[in-house]
Amino acid sequence: MKTAQNNYSDAQTAAQISDFLAEFQNIVLHGPTQTPNAHHSVFVHPPYMMQSVRLIENVQQFARLAERHQLRLQKVKAARDNANDKIKQFLRAQFYDENNQEKLLANGRATLAEIKQLLQEAVDQKIIPWSEDRRAYRAWLKTFGLGIDCSGFVEQALQRLVEIRYGERELEQIPKVPFLRSGWVCQSILGKTERENGKFDVVLRPFQAKPGDILVNQHHMRIIINTHFLDDGIIFEAAESTSAMDIPAGQTEEENDIGPRRILLKYPHPDQPIVKQTPLKRRGIDPQFAPDTDEKTYLIGRYQLLNYGG
Repeated sequence: MKTAQNNYSDAQTAAQISDFLAEFQNIVLHGPTQTPNAHHSVFVHPPYMMQSVRLIENVQQFARLAERHQLRLQKVKAARDNANDKIKQFLRAQFYDENNQEKLLANGRATLAEIKQLLQEAVDQKIIPWSEDRRAYRAWLKTFGLGIDCSGFVEQALQRLVEIRYGERELEQIPKVPFLRSGWVCQSILGKTERENGKFDVVLRPFQAKPGDILVNQHHMRIIINTHFLDDGIIFEAAESTSAMDIPAGQTEEENDIGPRRILLKYPHPDQPIVKQTPLKRRGIDPQFAPDTDEKTYLIGRYQLLNYGG
């Protein structure tokens, strides 16, 4: 496979996104300090999660969700309702702020740092029994609905890039990537709406895409790690958080709600508008590319604060 000719900034951006994905798939958790195994650590791959369980109470909005998302919220709500008092108190402290307002953490928008802190506190407080089996912590997060959705993951990846790009400024002067949702980002790319500090430029054709660009439709969002040219098309190496099936980092069996992962996407006509093409996709465990039948046509967007030029 022949890699596209990128400038130094593109190469750096690709490495930074790849590192961010690896961190999100391998959140470090340390053993309790009072145990002989205190020096042991495990690496946890958090799951996909979307929306608050409160959405169940809004009959009309809940009905618009895909069945798999409805079922996830119903299972999570039942688990929280049936948890023991210790877990309920712990989760309530995590989910609500001092004004009793629900945090984004409870809406499938957890940051990498929040998940790490929450898990470490749960182990230290013996909410979760210490285990060297990373699957136990992933299962606990899935059970109680703690994870990251597609737009939340891309938002955090873009924020990491912005912070590196503007790293010489004081912390309070570094721009903040706004709250992202696939629908309004599509509208922004199409020039139908604008949002403060949240405008994306349109990238019409796959061959024009660069690391840090996003792939988005009305329902899903991905960020491009790198691009590779072939004789029969172009391949995007991308990162996403998804409810699809895949193998979590460090495990051997497939699970649903995989969460953050790397995926390859192939477009056979790099010089034609992306909106006229349906991508082929391949996971790391797949032998070959197959049509991305679960997704509709994508747009490519370039976050203006990360536009390094040609």
